[in-house]
Amino acid sequence: MRLRTWSVLTLAILASACSSLSKSWLEVDRMQRADMLTFPVRIVSVDGQILFGENHIRLNVDPGLRSLVLEAAPAELSNVVVQKSYSFAVQPCTSYVLGARRASTTARDWELVVVDKTVDAKCNPDEERRKAGLI
Repeated sequence: MRLRTWSVLTLAILASACSSLSKSWLEVDRMQRADMLTFPVRIVSVDGQILFGENHIRLNVDPGLRSLVLEAAPAELSNVVVQKSYSFAVQPCTSYVLGARRASTTARDWELVVVDKTVDAKCNPDEERRKAGLI
């Protein structure tokens, strides 16, 4: 009986946590390149929170203006990793695949590009803004 009570309680807590998650995502795709001048990025931090440990391929974020620190894979003939800070406007119910665009395959400098953007048609943008405290 106690096991059943704890199981129900655990499921209730998990369900409430899942329902409060934002439906906006920042993603990086390690394998796909849009073209020869687009390279993968790694999310180093979001809004000053450093992401340690594993590479974050898909990261749940609240909608609104986010402060990102990203690093691009090294250019050809280089082992130097370049980190950059960007302000990025995350829309509710939207997933973004981020990448780095270089002027050439050997250039160290890069600019942030959105490789792909997907809007979840089943998601309610006003509800997501409310959860994020934007309205």
